[in-house]
Amino acid sequence: MLASSPEIIKLRESNGVNNVTKKPEYEDPGYRALVEENVKDAEVDIFVHDNMTSAIPATWGVRYGAKNLYMAEGGLTSVEGARKIIEALSRRDAVACLILRHNELGDEGCVKLFEYLCSEGGQRHKVAGILLNANCLGNVALKSVGDFLRDNRWLRELYLASNPFVGDSDIINSFAEALNSSSLEALSLSSCYSLSDAFAERFFSCLDSPHLSNLQLSTIGLTRTAVPRIIEYLSSVRSRRLMTLKLSGNNIGARGAAKIVRSVIQDNFNIVSLEMYGVRTHQGGQDDTNDNSSSETSVTLHGATTGFEEGLRYVLTRNGLLRRHTHAAAFRLLRYSRSLLLEPRRANEDESNRIPFRIQSLPTELQLNILSLTVDTLSTSQRIRIFQFASDPTTLPAMLPDLRRRQSEGVHEPSLLEKSSAPFTLSPRDANRTQWLRAVGCDIYEP
Repeated sequence: MLASSPEIIKLRESNGVNNVTKKPEYEDPGYRALVEENVKDAEVDIFVHDNMTSAIPATWGVRYGAKNLYMAEGGLTSVEGARKIIEALSRRDAVACLILRHNELGDEGCVKLFEYLCSEGGQRHKVAGILLNANCLGNVALKSVGDFLRDNRWLRELYLASNPFVGDSDIINSFAEALNSSSLEALSLSSCYSLSDAFAERFFSCLDSPHLSNLQLSTIGLTRTAVPRIIEYLSSVRSRRLMTLKLSGNNIGARGAAKIVRSVIQDNFNIVSLEMYGVRTHQGGQDDTNDNSSSETSVTLHGATTGFEEGLRYVLTRNGLLRRHTHAAAFRLLRYSRSLLLEPRRANEDESNRIPFRIQSLPTELQLNILSLTVDTLSTSQRIRIFQFASDPTTLPAMLPDLRRRQSEGVHEPSLLEKSSAPFTLSPRDANRTQWLRAVGCDIYEP
């Protein structure tokens, strides 16, 4: 399709009278408009291809292995298709993930499927991941997904990309509330083009999930109108667990992207991946990227003004370092606190061999203050939670394994810490470390 930008048309007409086309100058408006238009089209194609054709999330094969039910591109249609899925589920003892992309279940089929998943027979699977990209799902289906999501402690990842959802306020409110009550960690609504700003208005206002860490909202029709709601969410404590946010392919413009970056620099210390590719506005003949010197499309770092792309790279690097330092400091403080706060007491210690001074002889307040000097990244509340954990003898690991405990179906292994509900992933050592960080609230940086 030929470009219709006035600058590109003028460039094409000027080249038409020449036998040999000369390479245009870099600053030529027609040349710049042509490059930007092709880059934007390529980026949108990448987003659509990524959401429409990706097989399964990379981690699913490692986490869940053969426990996936793969029925993608199976020609499943409406209620009859849902019945086939239910029959396949009924024949299996355990299913961790449902991979159902590129079917045509529609609203009726989706409602039938999730009615089964909410039943006693469906709940026995404790499904951890659902992939329903490109299934012709509407708002009726989204409501049934929300009903299944409400108070769900097993579902971790939900992919609903490339479906014709509409930003109905009541449906979005209900879905966001169900999300808040669940343990969902990853949600994708990318390429749901009809959601638009109406979705952002309700969703970000209601969103307050203590577990959501990955939110994908690329190419869903957002404009600058949605930017204040996004900023409000990212600047609040409600986004404390969010690590990844994808907003690529939306028409929020360079100014909107710069506002988001400024808010993250100032108020958000936990997001480590923020994608905003192809967000420059090309509507109504107005391109907000032409005025690159404008303060509205720049950010200030250490007293110097720079573009929002540079500001974005800086803040993501900063947040990544703070996150890693927080984790390291938490483990270091636990090690020291265990040694001092749980020292064994000897009832009949020989007076002649007694050490003249022990730190345990100091008042508790002084002991904790001395321990706090070993770390500088943790907040006061984080240090207190580690002290409480370290001083509790019941949190010590068992000397012998519990031989009566039967290993369950992989991903559904119960948490070692009751305060954490994360399933085992990869090695038990890494899983235990992650669970402990979440249990004491040190998986994120607290300013």
